[in-house]
Amino acid sequence: MTATRADTGQAGIARRLEGRVALITGATGGIGAATVRRFVAEGAWVVASGRSHERGAELARELGERVRFIAADVTDEGQLSALIDQAAAWHGRLDVSEPHATNAASAAAGQRRRSAMLPVGRTVMVATLAVSSID
Repeated sequence: MTATRADTGQAGIARRLEGRVALITGATGGIGAATVRRFVAEGAWVVASGRSHERGAELARELGERVRFIAADVTDEGQLSALIDQAAAWHGRLDVSEPHATNAASAAAGQRRRSAMLPVGRTVMVATLAVSSID
């Protein structure tokens, strides 16, 4: 089944994420913002997060009611925990997570890092593996 989303300008996109609730970090940057747009086009409700209030608010205005922006620095454990709690509370659950920010932040610090936010029931488990480069 395909559908047209006039509000995103993308026609014929399959609505594979219809009704799902997603958390996307790093959403105020290029790839993160593009991911938010794509998830909305595919039917998801998206909690978009990043450090830029201005870019996050603009993204939420652009995409409408399916996007809620929450400013957070996910390299801070307290802010990450609060973000996950707020995201899960928005629609009572999280189905999908896409962590763009933590990988970019660790690359800047000279680490190879991969993070995954895994919805487990009504909670989210954050798993991170980081390897520092050896000179």
